[in-house]
Amino acid sequence: ICLERDWFLIEREDFQPLDRVSSPENLAYIIYTSGSTGNPKGAMIEHAGMLNHLLVMVDEFHMDSATRIGFTAPFTFDISVWQMLSSLLCGGTVVVYRETIIQEASIFLESISDDGINLLQLVPSYLSTLLDISLNKGLEGLTYLLVTGESLHRSLLDKWFERFPNVPLSNAYGPAEASDDVSFCTMTKIPSTESIPIGKPISNMRLYIVNSSDGLCPIGVAGELWVSGIGVGRGYLNDPQKTVLQFIADPFKEGERLYKTGDLARWLPDGNLEFIGRKDEQVKIRGYRIEL
Repeated sequence: ICLERDWFLIEREDFQPLDRVSSPENLAYIIYTSGSTGNPKGAMIEHAGMLNHLLVMVDEFHMDSATRIGFTAPFTFDISVWQMLSSLLCGGTVVVYRETIIQEASIFLESISDDGINLLQLVPSYLSTLLDISLNKGLEGLTYLLVTGESLHRSLLDKWFERFPNVPLSNAYGPAEASDDVSFCTMTKIPSTESIPIGKPISNMRLYIVNSSDGLCPIGVAGELWVSGIGVGRGYLNDPQKTVLQFIADPFKEGERLYKTGDLARWLPDGNLEFIGRKDEQVKIRGYRIEL
């Protein structure tokens, strides 16, 4: 369809709003995760969970019509959903970058500067590559930088605030099965803790640290991280066995369902969460969960 060429046909059509045919419980998208075993799992996410996450991003990072997001994620990566849509909800701009540009770090930095990007999300390993470049343009104009997908190490945070002390950095955590991010730790300086927290729950989501007997762990005690709330998906497409194992009724809040992440974490005294590692043999490579 070419709007200019075909407008004389289009303007003959009915301009009344379309009937709403979807509900918050309808499926929004399916995204696949942990596919290295040859059997990728299709996480089913509903509109309610997706929209909650999109609106959280708008609120958390003060997005408005002046926001210019750098779209850097492959569409097979769950963070692509908010990068694609959140800015459009508030009249902002999405600048889409070709993979060939992202692969050339110096060219990417120049593009970020030239395009006036002020909100950007990267995996820590790629951020480290950017900070090793002496080019002093591209990241200084950011309002926020988000990192996700891998553990954020203190050495990288030191390097960031040494170069860009006035740009807050947010450490995000979330599984694809729960509509992406479920917690943020937004920092304006290096925290006093040795490890970098993954933050506190986002709106309409609850996080539990659970022991081997499915009881809640006290502050400072490590356990499995369970996610509950509006963002938890339906389960895995055509895989009822894995769905039953990882998506269960929330024993701490009637009528809700939760997702067992398989991640180990613990509560810190200030109410933030510290990520520890995996219960299983999964590892993360450039932000992707991989089953060995």
